[in-house]
Amino acid sequence: MKGDSFIWLGGMLNHPNKNLDETIAPSKWNIFNEISICIPHIEIQLREEKRIFLVVSGSLGHTLFITSFHLMSLIPYIYIYCSSFDLYVNWANYCSGIRGVHANARVLGEQINQDLNEFYPFRPATNNHQYTSYVQCQDYFQNNNSTSTTSLSSWFVYYN
Repeated sequence: MKGDSFIWLGGMLNHPNKNLDETIAPSKWNIFNEISICIPHIEIQLREEKRIFLVVSGSLGHTLFITSFHLMSLIPYIYIYCSSFDLYVNWANYCSGIRGVHANARVLGEQINQDLNEFYPFRPATNNHQYTSYVQCQDYFQNNNSTSTTSLSSWFVYYN
């Protein structure tokens, strides 16, 4: 993988809120209101081998899955964020990439945070640290004049 891509396809919920800003820095979100503009962006991210985290409103998500099911099946982290949980929970079971249907921004943020921790286990567990970037431990220690870099090349360190 060559990095992460955070995509927000909004509709009536057109941008991340404070609860999500505590998990993902606002500048990291690529925000869209139209499927026709979002799909080319998703295709580019897939070609660049980025790990995609897609938050989509229920109504736009439903349309997106009907029109672009194959494309959506390539995205491993999809979150449906909607005000009518019951309307969308059933169809959401048909795509393995859907990590949940959420009506609450705090719970959505917790799910994204949990999924990020699969890849970045050394991220701080507090809510006031945002995912911004990471470096390999080896680089971190070399840049800080440490001599103990043996066998650390696959570990990551979180920093703001």
